[in-house]
Amino acid sequence: MPASNGIAPFRILKSHPRRRSFFLRRKREASAAPLSITSLFSKTKQRQYTIMEIESHRSKLNTFVQFAQFGLCYKARLIYIALCSGAISILTLLTVTMLKPVMGIIFNPEEAIEPSGRLVSVLGWLYGIIDWMYRAFGDAAKQNPIIALSIVCFFVIVIVFVKGVFQYIQSYLVHWIGNRVILDLQNRLFERMLHFDAAYYSRNKVGYLLSYYTVDARVIGMSILYVFGRMILDPFLLAGALAYLLWMQWQLTLLYALIFPAILFTVRYFARKNRRAGRRAQNIIARLGAFLQEHFSAIRLVQGYSMYNRQRRMFAREIRGVFDAMMAMARATSASSPINEFLGVFALCCVLLLAGSIVLSSGRESGTFDGGDLMVYAGTLALLYQPIKRIERAVQQIQHGLAAAERVFEALQTDASLPQLDAPETLSRFEREVAFEKVAFSYDGQTDVLREISFVAKKGEQIALVGPSGAGKSTLVNLIPRFYDPTDGAIRMDGKDLRDLSIEDLRRQIGMVFQDVMILGDAVRLNITCGDESYTEEQIMAAAKAAYAHEFITALPQGYDTVIGERGESLSGGQCQRIAIARAFLRDAPILILDEATSSLDSESELHIKQSLRRLMQGRTSFVIAHRLSTILQADRILVLDQGEIVDAGRHSELLQRCSLYQRLHRLQFSGEDQTAPPA
Repeated sequence: MPASNGIAPFRILKSHPRRRSFFLRRKREASAAPLSITSLFSKTKQRQYTIMEIESHRSKLNTFVQFAQFGLCYKARLIYIALCSGAISILTLLTVTMLKPVMGIIFNPEEAIEPSGRLVSVLGWLYGIIDWMYRAFGDAAKQNPIIALSIVCFFVIVIVFVKGVFQYIQSYLVHWIGNRVILDLQNRLFERMLHFDAAYYSRNKVGYLLSYYTVDARVIGMSILYVFGRMILDPFLLAGALAYLLWMQWQLTLLYALIFPAILFTVRYFARKNRRAGRRAQNIIARLGAFLQEHFSAIRLVQGYSMYNRQRRMFAREIRGVFDAMMAMARATSASSPINEFLGVFALCCVLLLAGSIVLSSGRESGTFDGGDLMVYAGTLALLYQPIKRIERAVQQIQHGLAAAERVFEALQTDASLPQLDAPETLSRFEREVAFEKVAFSYDGQTDVLREISFVAKKGEQIALVGPSGAGKSTLVNLIPRFYDPTDGAIRMDGKDLRDLSIEDLRRQIGMVFQDVMILGDAVRLNITCGDESYTEEQIMAAAKAAYAHEFITALPQGYDTVIGERGESLSGGQCQRIAIARAFLRDAPILILDEATSSLDSESELHIKQSLRRLMQGRTSFVIAHRLSTILQADRILVLDQGEIVDAGRHSELLQRCSLYQRLHRLQFSGEDQTAPPA
């Protein structure tokens, strides 16, 4: 094509109809090409979101299944609940049906006993009884409609009474299951947490753990009440009422049923919001409990250092968080009911208008929908509203329960227990040695607190551990009773790895006295025996005398049966320490762990305790931690730790000659050199 025509060959080619469609298609493909990678990523991301949503729904379903299983294990009672719910539903509908004869007798007594309308088959027995009464008492009875009204009212009272009996049985069984679920859940939690390792408790505050028992378990129990109470009874009642309405006038009922999808959408939407708010509320309440527990445990510190403003700010922040979370739940709960009520009333008004037109256009032929049927139909429609509203509230409560269940099941599924073999080795009595073989340990899995710890403690040998604060002394002895497991290396007792032994057998070989003495808020006797009732009175007193505790114990109001306050608040620090030492005497274990065992004693008591401890340690393998070197001068071997490593080991005289760190510690304590006192 010559170019002199002023039209480019390419433009003429594109102007051809077939060619034009080709070029347009290529143009679309070309314009889409730069976006193909973006589109690919978008589709991949969308697919990932879809997988995440599926996993989320699966997780929620698993939570609900576990949640329901706590109640489903009581099948016999659930069957009784279902039977009672069915009976209650039938009797409730029968009570509403009695509206027809009551209103007929009051407003049209001449024709009240003549069966009419759709309810002839349901009320035929009642009309038969009234007719029999009229024949028995003659014309006088027919002229007095009060007799017929009395008969109807009598049957209403009987029906309501029988329904009340079924309601009592159903309510009692539901509450039994709900409270039993709380009991079972708390037992499972306690049993599970009883064997968690020390690392779990160091990561979680006590108040946070308490909320599992005091808050979450109760919320789950209340939700179980709704699941097996309202969510069984109300669906029975709803299904029965709908079936009854369909039988009476199916066209109107189907019209009314058109609002159900809207109601279900509303319930589901607000239930989802409620569950998220409930989960947040449970976590904040747990955090508040942890704060309060810490606050009251440290009340002397708070008051002594005037930390009032700081505590007020912290408390205000936590309770404000609880308030905000509760209001988020309130917004979701409060918005749902008015919306559903509006939808229900709107549909009810439409149905009643149509039902009224049907009644007005029909006569009194048997089997037709008459005025009495309309009253029963309207009463049954009104009856539908309450079950729907209760089911809606039950769904909201169940969402709270599922939010709490997620937290509780997370704790139940936590694998924080020390690993133990299915058939662990037994150890009846420690005989030879405890060996550390290149042991390393880390609390967080990143920073080693102990590194390359290797030594052997023979039976009857006294091993002392010294070093500056943070050197790892307490961590090392905590590995012996398996409060923690080494992250590397092994600890062996009589040649057996501690991880292969039964934990009960292992800890039976060890008596412990720690710097932070734990005293239970119970009797002195129980604090010495630790709940073991096999000890005799003579053994308990002998252990207390050996620890120089018998004298002050007998001076208490009830002696050994005196209940002491939480954490030993009614005793002095030295008295608590002597009770802890009495435990070790009573245990009579072949291995002793003494972590600053005399740190809280006065000078006079310390002298007596040192003598007692020397007798106690004779023939036993002892691990002694002491910041005061005077308490371990006679140790068979002293391990000097610094920054998680053993820098030297030997007897006191040997370390004084060759270990610079031990020399510095000795000099600070005995000669007072290099000590700098803070200004007054």
